[in-house]
Amino acid sequence: MFIWTIVKLAFKSLISNKLRSFLAMLGIIIGVSAVISLLSLGTGAQKQISEQVSSMGKNILTIRPGARNAGGVRTSLNNTLKLEDAESLVREIPEIEQVSPLAGSSYQIKYFNKNTVSTVNG
Repeated sequence: MFIWTIVKLAFKSLISNKLRSFLAMLGIIIGVSAVISLLSLGTGAQKQISEQVSSMGKNILTIRPGARNAGGVRTSLNNTLKLEDAESLVREIPEIEQVSPLAGSSYQIKYFNKNTVSTVNG
């Protein structure tokens, strides 16, 4: 009987304060909708990224030369890999089908009085 009294009192309060009840319900609806939308966006983005990574192939391996770090900042890049290293991978490991060596560096380019830094890959 006590619960029935509480429910009746709650409905009377909702009916007597219509604007407050409407605004409270609107706030709850907007909040729940925002949470559901953000979760859907996050799940969709995660799925798209996973598909892009898996489309690159499961059998791709990237080997990079070591870099020196000081205090969490990369200070220099040690170019210890040579073309012969890439060729020896194919020779010595029969499971490797293909090697694609790539070298790159940043250079300052000057043209008359204009200056810019560009990355050259090849």
